Amino acid sequence: MSPSRGIAVWLLPLCVFCFTLHSRAEAVADANAYGQPRVVKLYGGGGLGGLAHYQTGVVVSADGLIATIDTLVLEQGEAVAVMNDGSRRSAKVVGSDPITGIALLRAMPPLSLAPFVKFRSESSPEIGQSALVFANVFGIAAGDEPVSLITGVVGGLIPPADSVAGAGSPFLLDSVTGVPGLPGGLVLAADGTPIGLMSREVTNEATGLIVNPVISADVVADRIEVLLTGAVVERSPQPAAGVTVSTFAEFGFAMIPDLSPRTPPYVDYVRSESLARQAGLAAGDLIVSVGDDVVSSQRDLLALISPDRRRVDSDLQLTIKRGHRLVVIVIDAQEEAP
Repeated sequence: MSPSRGIAVWLLPLCVFCFTLHSRAEAVADANAYGQPRVVKLYGGGGLGGLAHYQTGVVVSADGLIATIDTLVLEQGEAVAVMNDGSRRSAKVVGSDPITGIALLRAMPPLSLAPFVKFRSESSPEIGQSALVFANVFGIAAGDEPVSLITGVVGGLIPPADSVAGAGSPFLLDSVTGVPGLPGGLVLAADGTPIGLMSREVTNEATGLIVNPVISADVVADRIEVLLTGAVVERSPQPAAGVTVSTFAEFGFAMIPDLSPRTPPYVDYVRSESLARQAGLAAGDLIVSVGDDVVSSQRDLLALISPDRRRVDSDLQLTIKRGHRLVVIVIDAQEEAP
């Protein structure tokens, strides 16, 4: 084989590789130009015990409707939406879907001719498909900075027992897992087609594996339409599917959603006429001990207050942290609830 022919044999694959690499770079650049103006940074509740007070949203109408995921960030029914240009607007919750966890917010004052994403019923993630995720991970983008662009691959389907977005939800591989700010992120195919919305991370309790579920575009499109018709009840204090809330009905109080094994034992709600309210317990209190036993997580609290650990008619002594003070309260279990 002549030297010139040998060079050609090596040069052709190299040219093909360079062309493919250049084409992919152009596709990512085009997708980035499409995605960034349509993604907003949301700041709201959370912050307790290190829980994130920020996440991501996607503009889905020209006048400023925003699709995201219902988390503690939205616990007050509103959030601050930081737009791509750095401007800030109040975003009030219009409604949320308890099955998928999708929440719809409305920016106030309304936007005018804003670029938005149209989720379509025929565009859904496919196994093995490359994906681009736009999300405000770690809350890095607080102004007009672009949100993070993360690459991933649609890896498979989540088992029904682990899914927060319904049985068979797809999830991303080779993507950042276990990071705050990801819920509500926009998921695009490599060609820039919107294929989904990032949900909360899911942890398999048996293996400890953490995956990032994607609510597919067809589900997002359907839920947005339903929320706009008002067919779903206005935002409820109940969490989305897959999230546990510890409720102590006999005493009349409930905890913040239990999102991980280390979720801090903060009180989220105290019924107005209840034994807990009479004893002085209030929303926002951090329970640090039950009797002489230290409490470091909600699961500790559940174990200590469970009927098999104490007599049902015994008083419940709680030490709580309220601001910078420690307060001891006693709930009289023998007294009848009002």
